[in-house]
Amino acid sequence: MAGGLINTREVVIEKSRPFLEPGEVVAHVVKALEGPPRWVAMILGLVIGIGVSILIFIPILGVPLFVLAYTSAYKRRLILATDEAVVILNCGRYRFTPRSVLARLDLETRIGPLMGLFQRIELDGRRMYVVPRSTGEVVAADADIEGD
Repeated sequence: MAGGLINTREVVIEKSRPFLEPGEVVAHVVKALEGPPRWVAMILGLVIGIGVSILIFIPILGVPLFVLAYTSAYKRRLILATDEAVVILNCGRYRFTPRSVLARLDLETRIGPLMGLFQRIELDGRRMYVVPRSTGEVVAADADIEGD
């Protein structure tokens, strides 16, 4: 199995195999983040980052604290459009490494449309934000549904 620090499409598909049905073929891989509205997470990160750096008198510490607080506000999700269903996988806290299946949705379920500045989607009652590199996959997966 391929490894490394970067979860490429092929690595994600390989790591997702145990959570898919036997013989299920993955057509599209979408990386998304589930959590509060982006503005809330940014404000929370700023308050924590700036506040702690002021309290301990180390201003440069504010940036990594902001990043840590901001990224901790979101759960990683993988959305796999397969030949049988749309599968939402729970991932590790800081990496897109599949841990469990959250939902298996009907094959005709649309992932998009992408909404707003932060590319928000609503899927299975979950508010998720698509990672910018995955926006093309959302469009392609929805186009496949329209083409059938």
